[in-house]
Amino acid sequence: MNKTHIKFFTLIFLINLLLVACTSNIVSSGNSQSDNSIEETDKSNSENLNNSNNGEDLESLKMPNDEPPTEAPDLPDPKLLAKYGEYKIITLLPFDAIPAINNPKFLSPSEADSEYDPLELVIGVVFNGEARAYSINFLSRHEIVNDDVGGKKIAITW
Repeated sequence: MNKTHIKFFTLIFLINLLLVACTSNIVSSGNSQSDNSIEETDKSNSENLNNSNNGEDLESLKMPNDEPPTEAPDLPDPKLLAKYGEYKIITLLPFDAIPAINNPKFLSPSEADSEYDPLELVIGVVFNGEARAYSINFLSRHEIVNDDVGGKKIAITW
């Protein structure tokens, strides 16, 4: 059996183990109560709760639990992220060899439209209604920008 087969069977085993662990939540307590009577008890409890909530929505009565989430979070579109994989950080200089940029010059919106791709990665900052965008490509070469935005002194680092 080659490594690919071993990896495949290990993956199948782990998936099955995860499914069993996530779906089996009834613990035997040693009594002989059947599944039917458990379902009847659950139905009875649910009806009692429905009758006692005075018309309130049941969802609002549920308490949070300590169980981990069962669904994966929404992830960004991989097609968009793939474009940004082309950025590579290459370090040729020793630590602190690049001085910070103080009071940078900015392009007007029309100049920026012609200079940059619409999908250019930037770090955006807004203070007191004043907005700035710092190009990640630019920051990859200069690392630190000291600026004054909306009356606040800030440092942008990359």
